[in-house]
Amino acid sequence: MKSIRGAIAVVENNYQDILDSSKLLINSILEQNKINESEIINVIFTVTSDLTKAFPARSEEHTSELQSRPHISY
Repeated sequence: MKSIRGAIAVVENNYQDILDSSKLLINSILEQNKINESEIINVIFTVTSDLTKAFPARSEEHTSELQSRPHISY
């Protein structure tokens, strides 16, 4: 079992930028750590108070395997 942390900057506080940045982060973590989505048990997202237009966890809805994994946004 592994725990991996990642962080990414979002250019603007809008729905699309937040989801695009989150999706980029997820894909980068998977690729760089050679992890298959099916190996993930859960995902926890945190966000700074200046990002209010979307929840980063919504980006998981755009990936097949991660849809069925528990995820939390703080």
